[in-house]
Amino acid sequence: MNLGDSITVMAYSVKAAEAFALREAQLNMIAMKQYKSPYYWAGFRLFGKI
Repeated sequence: MNLGDSITVMAYSVKAAEAFALREAQLNMIAMKQYKSPYYWAGFRLFGKI
């Protein structure tokens, strides 16, 4: 594996971590009675490149 491959792997790892964090936040909101409706949590998305 060269440096470019390592950077690519790290970038995908960071993106996966961001997606996981967003999913966890959404699941936590769903677990709260007052934020269970998709109105509160469905609008969040990940955008951009690393």
